[in-house]
Parts: sequence; C-alpha cells; structure tokens
Amino acid sequence: MLPGKHSPMHFLFLRVSGTRPTGTDARITVLKGTLYLGYGDLHNEQALQSFGVGSYVLVPAEAKHFDGSSEDTLIIGTAVGPWSTFYVDPGVKVSAGTQK
Repeated sequence: MLPGKHSPMHFLFLRVSGTRPTGTDARITVLKGTLYLGYGDLHNEQALQSFGVGSYVLVPAEAKHFDGSSEDTLIIGTAVGPWSTFYVDPGVKVSAGTQK
C-alpha cells in the first residue's frame, strides 16, 4: 500500500535530463538498464548512484536531483497528487511533468 491520499494517481514515463525538484514524492522502479541518480544543485558525476533492474527509489518532494543513463533504460515513476517539475536551469529541455 502506498502512503498518502490515493486519488488521483499519476503514472509517469520519464526521459531524464536536468537538475530539478518535483512537487511530490516520486517512486521510481527500474525495469530495464541502469538509472544513475544524484542529489544537489548541479549535476555531479561523483554524486551519482546506480540503480539496476528491479531497483526501487524514492525521490522525496522538493529534493533537487539529477539523473540519467549510459544505456537504453526504462523506468516507471509514480506519484500521488498533482505532479510538477521545477528545473533549476530554465534552459533545460523538459522531460516530464509541468515546468514552472
């Protein structure tokens, strides 16, 4: 059972790019490949952690993070409630949610 209010539920299929926080917790499951995820204001290769197939990651709301992959990777992200993405660098191409 997922914590919190259960309606509405959003399913997100993300292409990763840019440093950003989100408006609600994101629950990420890696279905294929490897997801690399780090936290901070700027993309930092040294801060990246790897998450392989079957990994589950909780990215807390408002946590500035960056992610990516060096191979064909499929992730499913779920969030409860309204979804929004706030890019630190407004010049970054939007990947998911609503840029504000």
